[in-house]
This record gives sequence, structure tokens and C-alpha cells, in this order.
Amino acid sequence: MIEQRASIFANYAKDLLHPTNIANSNSKLEYHAQMPLFIDVLRRQKHHHLLLIKSLANIFDEAIVQILGKSLSTIPKISQNAYVIYFDVVKFMLSAESIDNIENDFHILCEDIRTNNKRIFFVINQLEPFLLQKKSIILEALGKQLKSILTNDKWRVIILTQQYTYENALPENIFLKELFTAIKINEPSETESLAVLKQHCAEIENFHQVVIPDDIILSGMSLANTYFSDSSVPDKALELLDMAASRVDHSSQASSTCPNPTVMNIHLMNVVSNRSFIPLTHLQNNKFQVESLMVALKQNIFGQDQAIENITTFLQNACVKLHKKTGPLCSFMLAGPAHVGKTALVCSLGEQLFGHHNAVLRVNLNKTTHRLADITINTGLYAEHCMDLFSAIQQTPYAILFFENMEQFSEDLQSIVKNILSYGHISEDMRKYDFRHSIIVISTTVGSEHIIRLVQSIPEQNRQIDLMQLVLNEHIPTTGHPLNQQGLQEKIVEHILPELTGKFSKDILSRINLIPFLPLSFAALEKMIQHTLAVLKKRLEVTFNLELHYAPEIIKFLAQEALWQHSYMNALDKVLERYLYSAVSQALLKYMENKNNKWKRLLLQLNEQGQSLRYEFVMANEMTYM
Repeated sequence: MIEQRASIFANYAKDLLHPTNIANSNSKLEYHAQMPLFIDVLRRQKHHHLLLIKSLANIFDEAIVQILGKSLSTIPKISQNAYVIYFDVVKFMLSAESIDNIENDFHILCEDIRTNNKRIFFVINQLEPFLLQKKSIILEALGKQLKSILTNDKWRVIILTQQYTYENALPENIFLKELFTAIKINEPSETESLAVLKQHCAEIENFHQVVIPDDIILSGMSLANTYFSDSSVPDKALELLDMAASRVDHSSQASSTCPNPTVMNIHLMNVVSNRSFIPLTHLQNNKFQVESLMVALKQNIFGQDQAIENITTFLQNACVKLHKKTGPLCSFMLAGPAHVGKTALVCSLGEQLFGHHNAVLRVNLNKTTHRLADITINTGLYAEHCMDLFSAIQQTPYAILFFENMEQFSEDLQSIVKNILSYGHISEDMRKYDFRHSIIVISTTVGSEHIIRLVQSIPEQNRQIDLMQLVLNEHIPTTGHPLNQQGLQEKIVEHILPELTGKFSKDILSRINLIPFLPLSFAALEKMIQHTLAVLKKRLEVTFNLELHYAPEIIKFLAQEALWQHSYMNALDKVLERYLYSAVSQALLKYMENKNNKWKRLLLQLNEQGQSLRYEFVMANEMTYM
């Protein structure tokens, strides 16, 4: 029906009411509940242009438009002498060579409509041509022509747009309110999504000469929803299935197997692993193992057993998804003194959940940071990689987003955090930041003095017991002190909450799981020192072929020194540097000076005054001190 001389419409548009296109329509969506409402708007005398706001995948665009075309074809008064044109802006943008012919092409089309007394339903799959942001000369030229026909009664313009694009465009484009009726499209059901996805998978099967079973399509949707979830999960699933099919096709050619190999779940998981940086072994063991996670964290983080148990319990509840909720997958605020294991726990959690430290996205802030676009992310244990937040969350949506020392945030940034916790996604500058499958962790030292004073108020006989035993409600003789074993955790929260409320909004505190961290006890320091000595022992064996032995009393000595210096920042590291590493480095220098020595053991013990460490070497054939 559209003449070939109208080049841009012949090349980039499809007339959906043409008998051939109606006959060849293979959309699996035969009906949409909102279609009568759409047609009611199109039949009106005024305000008859439609702005369809979608939070669904792009692969549904043509299906929705095909249903619209079929529905219009059943109403003679509307469809008689009508075109229903689906215009693909993206293909037009990629293929357009010049803007010189755009005005002439529109003139040809309008003249055809006037001469033949036609009506045109012009469906456009992008809102951008109407925004005229001067980012594209071609889009601007196209938009000007489209605006020129909005007051022509023969035209009905239907625009498909994403929710976040509409939200950003509406404040600056009042004509959208005046001339268009905005309707949010209901999302298709899981059955409808699967039907449309199967239709597109048939094309992938033909292209790659593979077989994609229905259960693999379902698995693709599930994996996309878990690891690449945003407003277009089916799009991501289709992308995932396409890449998996490509790998199967390539491997089958390399091995000269059957011409139509089958895509399997392992192919999907390999693609997911490569894209999400999550090891394949972690993907294969997709059940949340709360007990093993708890044990692994406690092997690296000492003195915070109750915090670990609370975090793993909240994560377990989030993964089971017993109830629907907005916001991120899970969120925590770690409140407590500095250098007690908050950051170490976050890094260890990333390692255990995803198999690598790069899954921890550490927010890097400065005084000029007031918007999402200003935020940069450091990844890795030592922050060796840096990227902008949008790229980081797009690349690794299933990750830990770590906001350190939140008390230093500006009001603008706290507002951003509040929106992340409330909705799980934010739109800014035509970009959508999706955090719905991220774990949000905030750390703060606000309330630390209250926690320290509260712990110090525990009677001396109870302080000799690991404080976490109190929280775990293990049987400990009561002393009549108001802080009994059942109420310690609740009492800490009660003490620090007023100070936290003074620093952070109630909206933030009400949407986050508050996890108190305790000052390091003597027992916790002992465990940390034992862990350090075990790592040092292994390093000496590998690098110098030396066996490290130490007297048990040096552990208590170092722990006591760190406990006395608790008021200094990172007291344990300073104590280890002053005593342990100093003694070992002196020994190693002496060891390397004597290249012909037969020393096999390095012994550490306290000096005679009990105020420092001394070292001694033992030869291979001797068992006595030198």
C-alpha cells in the first residue's frame, strides 16, 4: 500500500494492515487486555495520539503492534482505507545516509494519504525523535516532521517508550501531555513471555542450526532473571540463548558432530559465568548454603559471630523470596567501631558468594559527588580497578554494592541511597540504574562509643567469656547485671538507634537490616593472631623452606598489647608490625646472610623481660636452641 518511492517507509516501515502481513503474522500474543482501551483513544476526536509506556522487553514491541493491527482490522469504520505502519527508528538511524530526503519522503506520504483519502496509524518504537535534544541531526529532522503532522486528523501517532525515558522526557516536553494519552502497558504473563520467546528462539535455531528445548528456554529466563535482571529480562534471556547457541554451533563444527546439536544448561551457565564473572562451580551449586557460608565467614572474621549469623539468615530469607518486595535483594548497615572487621566481612562475603573479590563494588566518593553519574566504583580487594557506577552495575548486577562510612555522605547522596533501598532502581540522564539483584551494604562508625561503653559495662567475669556467647544465649551463670545473655543484641541496637536517627533518615533505617559490630575482645584478638601466624608459617615454608614455631605465650602477649592500644586506629596491625614482623624480618636478614647454613626451624618466643619477641634458629640435625 505504501509506494516504493517513499523510501524511508519502504525500507524501515511495515504496513501491518496489508493482507500479506496479516496473513504472515505469527505473533503468539493473540490478545491483550488493554487493547480496547488503546482503540478507544485512537477513535477519539481529540487527544487521539497514544504514548504506550512499557516496562517490558523490546521483543514484545512488534507483538503488541501486531495485535493492535489485527484489532483495528476488525473495526471497518477505523480500518477502511487505513495504514498501520510500524516504523523502526533504530534501523532507520543505523541505515540513513542523509537527512536531505526526510522532508521530501514525508511530503510524498502525506500527499498519498490526502489523494487516496487514507488514514494512517503511525507506530514508532522510540520517543527520542520527539525530544529534539540536538544529539542527533537525523533524529531531530525526523522529529520535526513527526511533530508537523500531530494536528492532522488523518494521523494517529502511537509511541512505544520505556518507563524511565518517559519519566525523564515528560517535565521538559509539555506537548506530550497536551497531545498524547499516556497508558502504561501491563506486563505479559510468564506464559505469554515464554510464547514470544519461543517464537524468537525458532529464528535462533534456524540461524545456528541447533535445537533449543523448551526447558532450556525456561532455564534461560531464570538465569537472566537472577543474574542480568532489569526491565527487559526476556531480552537478556534471548541474548543469553543466542550466545549459548552460538557456542554449541561453534563447538559442534569443531568436533564434526551431528548437524543439529542441542543447547544444554551447561552452555547457558558458561555464558553467564563469563559475563557475570561468577565461577561456574558457584553457578552449578545454585542452592543457598547458609551453614557452609556461616562456617567459611567465621574462619576469616573473628569476634563477630552474631553479626555473621544475622547476615547469613537475612540472605537466606532474601534468596528464598517468600514475599515480594521492592528494593535490592538484601541490604545491611554494619554499625560499629573502626577496624573490627566490617570491610573484611564484606570482602569475604563477596568471595564466598561469587568466588572472587571483584564482586564487591566499593563506592568511591569525593566532595563533588552529588549524582549517580558522579559516583565511581573501585573493585577488587585492593581497589585496583575503577569504573563508573553505571558500567559497574550493568556489568555485574549480581554483586555487593558497598557504601563505606556513610556518615560522611552529603544529603544528596543519602537521598540516592534512600531511593535505591526503596525502589531498587533509579533513572538519571536517560540511564536506568538497576540494583534489584544487588546486595547493598552500608558501614558506619556512628554509635561506636555507645557500643564500646556498653561492652565495657559487662562484669569482668563475663568479659572473660567470648561476648558472642552472650548473644547466642548459651548457658552462662547470671550476675544480676541488666545486660543478660538474651538482651545484649537488642540493647546495643536500642543504645545506638537515637544517634543513627540523628545522622540518617528514618526512610533509610526502616529499609535496612541493622547489624551491630562489637569491639574486638581478647579472645577475638587471639584468634586473629593465630590466623596471622598460620599464614606467615605457610609463607616461610614456601619462600624460604623454613619451619616457623612459636611459644604459645606470644599469642597472649600480642593480644594484650593490642587490647591496651584499642584507642589507636588499627591497633592490632601496629602491634604485629612492631613485634612480630620486626622479629621475623630480622631473622630472615640473618638467614639470607649465611647462604651455607643448615637452619630449618625459626623459633619465636618472649624475651626474658616478657616485653618483646626474640628469635632463634635450629639446624636440621639439632633439636636444641642455638
